[in-house]
Amino acid sequence: MASNEELELLGSEACAASTALGGGEITVDTGFGPPIDPLALDDSYFHGPGQLITVFRPHEAPGPVLQVNRLQIKEATIIDRPSLPPGYPPGTKTVAKEVNQEIALASSGGRAFMTTPPTCPRSGNWISRLTITYEDGTIETATSATPCAR
Repeated sequence: MASNEELELLGSEACAASTALGGGEITVDTGFGPPIDPLALDDSYFHGPGQLITVFRPHEAPGPVLQVNRLQIKEATIIDRPSLPPGYPPGTKTVAKEVNQEIALASSGGRAFMTTPPTCPRSGNWISRLTITYEDGTIETATSATPCAR
């Protein structure tokens, strides 16, 4: 329920510990070049009503909160519309280069936050899909197979 301003001021402490879902690392390119780029950031995920909230900090934690991002949860889809900071030269944007995330097991009221389908498909794998649509309209997709027992 924390506002972006509260998250920027207090960081992860603005969220109840029970809403923590994990996080990871992201490497971005700001366009400034070395020694600034690539810029390593740590992020933490929190569950809010109908959303995941991401708090980004410099890798040399505990640093200031650099960015707050809210991902919309719509049925079985997580929609991320990141508002990345400007890049260099002016008129460009900071670009994510590598993202490594882990969402922890979490449940509330006997229900899991994320679950697998109720049955394993004939292929023996559950397939997760990622679709990225860039500002210029370019679309990239990726899939990941998780083995399951039939």
